Amino acid sequence: MLFSGRNIYNEKPLMLNDISENCKTRILNRFNVFFKIQLNVVSSIYILNILWDRLGYKVDLDLYELENEDIRDLLMNKINRIWYAQQWYTYYDILEMILSFSVSDSKLIGGNEKEKISNFKNDVNKIFVEENIGYRIIDNQVVNITTEEEINEIEKAMDSIFDSVNNHLEKALSFYSDRKNPDYKNSIKESISAVESMCCIICGKKVELGKALGKLEKNGIYIHGAMKNGFQALYGYASDESGIRHGGIEDKEVTEEDAKFMLVSCSAFVNYLKVKFNKMKENNNG
Repeated sequence: MLFSGRNIYNEKPLMLNDISENCKTRILNRFNVFFKIQLNVVSSIYILNILWDRLGYKVDLDLYELENEDIRDLLMNKINRIWYAQQWYTYYDILEMILSFSVSDSKLIGGNEKEKISNFKNDVNKIFVEENIGYRIIDNQVVNITTEEEINEIEKAMDSIFDSVNNHLEKALSFYSDRKNPDYKNSIKESISAVESMCCIICGKKVELGKALGKLEKNGIYIHGAMKNGFQALYGYASDESGIRHGGIEDKEVTEEDAKFMLVSCSAFVNYLKVKFNKMKENNNG
């Protein structure tokens, strides 16, 4: 930490629903280095052109009579000129657009380039931390979750061999992180569905949480009674007749804090169940 930070001369307020001028400039600096130096010129042109189009600007076809390096540089200059004139949320949209190419099916974006895009994400997250921005990038989406422990639980839960679990968590994150029209109720539904999918994997069929926990215990995996009751209560919040999944709770009653709690808690729960499931398989194979 620099002198000003150690001596509280440069305290930065937490930024939510906004972005500081410092952060805009630092992201632009990283943007320019990334496209000019790190990414190959063909990939740069491909991504920059799509960015320019999605931002609502006319694509100049005369550009494509130039050499590749000149096309890239002109597109970069265009974006640099309009950079500071955007709405606060557009900067986060731009980041999500760039990061989406890390999973793109385009033949122009190879494996090495996708790895560079992933590194770009890590650099931007570091800027967010240093500038005290109240967002982090998780699964290529800018999300209002900032603690490392919460981020790690979500990323770990989504990084598994179980596609059904991953898909539900991705949807939960997407509903939660939609800055223009967040859907906290469906985010909670998807978070709970991820737990349910993990239970189905443990039991080999569609079951409720209690039966999945019971199967773990029958196979020698002990779960403390108080912890089991807590899990059951969390599951019941969304799944019983008066819960979210059955329309017992109105949309307006479901808050951002509720959805965030359930996303993080269900991710941690999925990780817990995965560890226990692996131990069960080891015991059975042993």
